[in-house]
Amino acid sequence: MKAIPTQPGRRFLSALGFLILTCTATLFAQSAAFISFDAPDAAKGELHGTTATCISVSGIIAGNYSDTTAHSHGFLRDLSGKITEFDVSGIFEPVVTGVNSRGQVVGYGIGSNALIHGFLRNVDGSSSVIDPPSSIETVLTAINDSGQIAGWYEDHSQFAHSFLRDASGSFTIFDDPDAVQGVQLGTTARAINARGAIAGSYVDKNTGIVQAFIRDTQGNFTNFVPTSDTVSVYPTGINLSGEVTGYYFTDALGPEHAFVRDSAGNVTLIDKTVAKDTLTLGINDGGTIFGQWDLGFGYVEGFRRDASGKMTGISIPNNRGTRPLAINNKGRITGSYASQDSTYHGFVE
Repeated sequence: MKAIPTQPGRRFLSALGFLILTCTATLFAQSAAFISFDAPDAAKGELHGTTATCISVSGIIAGNYSDTTAHSHGFLRDLSGKITEFDVSGIFEPVVTGVNSRGQVVGYGIGSNALIHGFLRNVDGSSSVIDPPSSIETVLTAINDSGQIAGWYEDHSQFAHSFLRDASGSFTIFDDPDAVQGVQLGTTARAINARGAIAGSYVDKNTGIVQAFIRDTQGNFTNFVPTSDTVSVYPTGINLSGEVTGYYFTDALGPEHAFVRDSAGNVTLIDKTVAKDTLTLGINDGGTIFGQWDLGFGYVEGFRRDASGKMTGISIPNNRGTRPLAINNKGRITGSYASQDSTYHGFVE
C-alpha cells in the first residue's frame, strides 16, 4: 500500500512514520538477504528517517526521507545503490508514490496555494506539476514503464474523477458508470499495470458502498466487492493478468481484511487469525503478493504470498516494526522498518 489518501477530500499527506512498540514476533520462516539503506540527509530518531515506497521492474527504488526539521523530501536509489535526494519545484512535502524503470518518479504534495498537486520528476532531474484540466487538487498514484500515469483529482465542485495520463502528456478523464457524483465522492484510480489497465474505488450511486473497479485498456469497467458484507474496498495493485489485490472493511470502524481477485473474478480472502488487521498491498506479474499484518500493540510485520499460496513472513531482525510497501516482477520487496532508536530505514530484499 502506498501513501495514498483512502478517500477523496481528505487533505492530508501520509505520515512517513508508524506506531512502533518494542516487540519481536516471528510466526513464519523469515526472508533473508535484507539490504538496509538511508538517505544521506535523513534525520535520526522517532518520526525521522527513510521510507522506500516504490520499486521499478528494473529495481530502481524511490521514496521519502524526513530531515531534522521533520520536513519530507524525495529520494531515488539506483541499481548501484547510489541515493539521489530531491525536492520538487512548486511542491512542499512531496509524497512519492511511483517509479518506473527509466527513473521517472511520480507523487503529490502541497502547492503554493496550500492545495494538493501531483508531480512528475524526469530522468534528468527536472520536474513538473501535474494537474488535469479543471482540477483543484490532484493525487498521482502510479506510473508504469510506458510512462502512463494513473491518478485522481477533485474538480471545483469537489467531485472526484480519475485519469490516465499518457507519456505525451494527454489526459483521459474517466468516471465509473455507477459512481455517484457529489462533494468528496466519485472515482479514485489507485493502481496501474504494464498495459495501462487501472484498478481503483468508487462510491456506488445505488448502494452508497465504496466498491472496487477494474478499467481495461479499452475503457470497459468491471465492478466488484470481495464479500457480500463489504462496506468499503480499496484496491492496491493490478498485474498483467488482471489479478487485483486490496483490502476491505465489513464495518466502518474496522478491522481491515485482505483479498486477491483473479482475472476470472474469483476472490481469495487473506486474513491471519492472530492479526488485528491484514492488508495486501500489491502483486507482481508472477502472482506474488505482499502485505502487512498488524499483530497488536502497534507491531506490524510484513508477509509474502507466492502464486501457490505459500506465506513467508517479512521482518527485519531486532526491529520495532517492518512495513513492506512495494514489489517488482523479480520478487524484490522494498519498504521501511524502525530500528531500536525508532529511526526509520529503507530496506530491500
